[in-house]
Amino acid sequence: DMGSLVDASQVKAVSEMVDMARAEGASVYQECATLPTGGHYYPPTLITDVDSTSSVVQQEIFGPV
Repeated sequence: DMGSLVDASQVKAVSEMVDMARAEGASVYQECATLPTGGHYYPPTLITDVDSTSSVVQQEIFGPV
């Protein structure tokens, strides 16, 4: 089971971090999961091929990444 994030701004922050990792050359895998309609959910995400200097490595992501 996966719970929701705190609020919409946290969903946006997690999404921006994933987008930044992708822009920096990382590989991003998100399963096409059906998310609940109520609450603030972000799909479980796996990021690989990340450089150690990437912001996604340097900062903690408070989400299912």
